[in-house]
Amino acid sequence: MKCKYWIRFLFVIALCLFAFLPVFAETAKAEEQPATPESASEVAVPECAVTGNHRYTESVVPPTQTERGYTQYTCSVCGHSYADNYVPAENMNKESHLFGNVNNDDRVTASDARVILRAAVSMGAIPDDLLPYADIDQNGRITAADARRVLRFCVGLDPLDIRHMYAVTVEKAATCSAGGRITFVCTYCGDTGALNSPTLPHTYGAPVTVAATCTATGSSTFTCTVCGSKKVTSIKKLGHTWNVGEYQITCSVCGVGAKSWLRMDDKVYYCVSGEKQFSWTQIGNDYYFFDRNTGVMAEDTVVDGLTLLPGGKAEKSSYSVYKIQTLIKAKNIVASITSRGDSVETKKLAAFEWVETVPYEQYRLVGEATENTVGFEMDFANDIFDNGSGCCGSTSYAFAFLAVECGCKEVYVCDDGVSTGGHAWVSMEGNNRVYDVIFVMTKQLTNRETVAFLKNFLAEDGLIVTLQNGIPEDGIAEIIGPERTVGCVVEWGATLTVP
Repeated sequence: MKCKYWIRFLFVIALCLFAFLPVFAETAKAEEQPATPESASEVAVPECAVTGNHRYTESVVPPTQTERGYTQYTCSVCGHSYADNYVPAENMNKESHLFGNVNNDDRVTASDARVILRAAVSMGAIPDDLLPYADIDQNGRITAADARRVLRFCVGLDPLDIRHMYAVTVEKAATCSAGGRITFVCTYCGDTGALNSPTLPHTYGAPVTVAATCTATGSSTFTCTVCGSKKVTSIKKLGHTWNVGEYQITCSVCGVGAKSWLRMDDKVYYCVSGEKQFSWTQIGNDYYFFDRNTGVMAEDTVVDGLTLLPGGKAEKSSYSVYKIQTLIKAKNIVASITSRGDSVETKKLAAFEWVETVPYEQYRLVGEATENTVGFEMDFANDIFDNGSGCCGSTSYAFAFLAVECGCKEVYVCDDGVSTGGHAWVSMEGNNRVYDVIFVMTKQLTNRETVAFLKNFLAEDGLIVTLQNGIPEDGIAEIIGPERTVGCVVEWGATLTVP
């Protein structure tokens, strides 16, 4: 591509040389011919035109409303003249003199731009009063870039972006409570304008702080030292720092008790006025189970034969709701007859004694109910819990529910299987021994198995009293010890009415 341009350039040069060659030849012939006297006499050149020592006279032309003033200098010998010391017209538009009008001739020329360019590269000088005209960026100095912009403007390549040189006057100073106003006038062209200055920022002193608490937000109040204006920022409330105790959950900072649900370390509790809830609890229309020792909610498991779903809610059916409601009654009774710090054995004894005070009354047959009725165990227990009386089946099931709420792990209610009547009693495995005295009235044929089974439910100092026929005491003593074996004689009275 560059080679192509060079060929065109050389071709243009050759055409120019060819066109001007005859002119150069004629000029050379003319120079070779000697001057004749006639030609010499035709030329009369003043001496000042050769030496430059003109004899100028000055003529001052004053400015008018529309025309500039100046000083006219004319040589009295040869008539050469020029004008200088221009004075602007009184109403002349200053914009015509701005930015490169070096000669003050009302127009910007390429010649003016070249003068500026030479001054910018230190090859010439511009009068001090014209320096601002070439300072395009108005940064206090003329640069080659400024000069090039003027030059490109003069030859019609680029528009000239003229910036005003404004003198600013503050009419109203801005404060931190109100904005201000400034006016400005261009020192070159007289252009005017005004701006509203923004409000100044406040100067705040040290804040007055109200500390946040567990339940209330705090605040910091800042006061401007200039205008007295106030700014208030909120401080987020701290929230409680919960302390989980054996029976209560309270804030270690303010002492308030937890309310409703509380999750801590992936454990869920439910509190009422700070009191942890234990065992089966109704919340709204749903039922939940909280460990009887720790109060931690159970979920996705089976407790007391009842299913707990993920999230803790008990699976609902008519049977499960009936059983949970009966367990809640038992929980409330245990709470009313025992103290929090009582042992399981102490609570169990209190429950046994409470049941023993209930008067006897039979509402249904044990054998018939256990064979034909769903939820019969709650029916029997509620004889005691709701009516305050019941039969052996009632006291057995009531005590079983109470024992569970006392903390007993394995509690069973047994009956003799007689459908037309029958008896019921409570059987407890493990170390949950509650019987001080057990009366044995079965036949001796199964004494070894029977006594071995009963030993598990006998208190450490409890007794077995045999009312059996014969002499079974020795066999019983071999199993539980003679000091815990008591024989009993049953007397049957009779009256002979006739010989």
